[in-house]
Amino acid sequence: MLQYVNSGLDHILHVNIFLQDMRDFEEMNRAYIDMMGEHRPARTVIGVNELPKPGVLLTMNLTAVIKG
Repeated sequence: MLQYVNSGLDHILHVNIFLQDMRDFEEMNRAYIDMMGEHRPARTVIGVNELPKPGVLLTMNLTAVIKG
């Protein structure tokens, strides 16, 4: 979606991550750092009991701006 509006990961302001099992935090954090690189927007990680789709371990939503 970011590419569609001529934006990118470096324009993310905040990310909410909903994690099925908080024991997966370190693995998720490594993947997050690999994907985001040096850009580290504000982030909230929330442990949840279940997610809408079977077998899904996490879901996220984010707020970003478009390039000016």
